[in-house]
Amino acid sequence: MRKVITILLLIVICMVSTSASAEGLKYPEVFESSEVEFHKMHTTAYCLHGVTGSGGTTHPGIAACDPYLGQIAMIYSLDGEFLGQYEVTDTGGTEAIRQGKVIDVWFPDLEQCKEWMRKTKGKCMVYFIDGN
Repeated sequence: MRKVITILLLIVICMVSTSASAEGLKYPEVFESSEVEFHKMHTTAYCLHGVTGSGGTTHPGIAACDPYLGQIAMIYSLDGEFLGQYEVTDTGGTEAIRQGKVIDVWFPDLEQCKEWMRKTKGKCMVYFIDGN
């Protein structure tokens, strides 16, 4: 009996978390009807100063992501607000970043990182451009 209750409880938790995360990923129709391919991604921010995966130094306007997605990332909020254009020059420190599931945007200080996370709530739409 305890197994049945545990399983039912897990099913309810999964249903609630699935519906909550699906709600959190609603975005404007422009992303659906657009002729360009937008990627729904998680986003993070970092402020470590140093050398990027491509050998350059960290500076405003760069991001870490899978470089095969594109060299330029046009990032939008889920509400459709343009958040900025970033050059993908870093490959990131986690597997999720390297696999193209997350885009990690560089900022000069922790306060700007926190502001990015407040603004995006960790989710965004990204249009990648080859850059050539």
